[in-house]
Amino acid sequence: MDEAPRDVAAGLGSLGSVTPVRQLAEKRIADGDAAYVADLIVALQESYRDAEVPPWQYRSAADHLLKLLAAHDVAQTLRVAGVVGQDAYVASLLAAGHRATELAAAFNDDISGELRACLAQELVLRGQRVDYRPPAEHPLSVLPLTLTGIERVDGDDMFGPWDLPSARATSDQAPEVGETTTADEAQAIGAAVQNWVGESNGRFEARSFRLARDFDEPVDTLLAMNLDCLDGLMPRRRLGIESCPPDKAWRLLFTAAASGGAYNKGLYGAYGRLAAWRSIHAMAGEDAERGSWYLFEGRTTWFNKVAWDLGLAVITPDRRRIAVLAATDAG
Repeated sequence: MDEAPRDVAAGLGSLGSVTPVRQLAEKRIADGDAAYVADLIVALQESYRDAEVPPWQYRSAADHLLKLLAAHDVAQTLRVAGVVGQDAYVASLLAAGHRATELAAAFNDDISGELRACLAQELVLRGQRVDYRPPAEHPLSVLPLTLTGIERVDGDDMFGPWDLPSARATSDQAPEVGETTTADEAQAIGAAVQNWVGESNGRFEARSFRLARDFDEPVDTLLAMNLDCLDGLMPRRRLGIESCPPDKAWRLLFTAAASGGAYNKGLYGAYGRLAAWRSIHAMAGEDAERGSWYLFEGRTTWFNKVAWDLGLAVITPDRRRIAVLAATDAG
């Protein structure tokens, strides 16, 4: 294989496997020549990024090379970041492989403001100290530069189906509930899973209700809401449900936003954190940590029952308002 970056890029589409290109890049990294890998990334971008349908070899090789470079050389990664044009993704790669002290050059004024804003939040999510805050007009400027009490990004919580403890309604008389959902509120509640809909095959249901009396039984209340996701529930009036700590609810929403659904890559850490907070705030306001959170699921045709099912409900501390977010993907 001719090793000139432009020649490697030109011949990429004719390869039956991109393994030789990956091996070439890995050898150059091992030899301390990260600049070559950066030049190869630039050559690939110039050759294929504007193609209506880039060859699969480009997609496979370009992503591998970017991950390789980001793990080994900050300066060269910053050099190609503007050409790659995926600031949120590049920021997540850099933060995954380097501490804040190694990334000081990324916060210089000649670096994209979007990359700096995303990188700051990626580092915050990893518990590292950051002093950079984007301008007030930037969407990420509203996020704090330290993790709040509800935010825990460790753990291995996954989406359902969860096989939650099953419970029946305790009374034949349904609680009195009145729906209060507005269109804007539904969009805000669903912020964490909006990428499942826009970029994958998912759907979600986001609603809020006011209770006529203090909240009592979660199963009775959820069934009284006539939720689309629980329509045709089987066995009749039996629901899988359990309480969960607020930090688990936040972590599920963050993972849904940052990692995406069945067929997309999600928003990555910075915008994943923002989307999770939009959902949390729309569901529970300032009372997220004091609210009573529940996971729920039901045997209905609404849920896909694969690996991207999510059912969350929260009761505010006054015991009179309940918000629900259900989502599913892979359909």
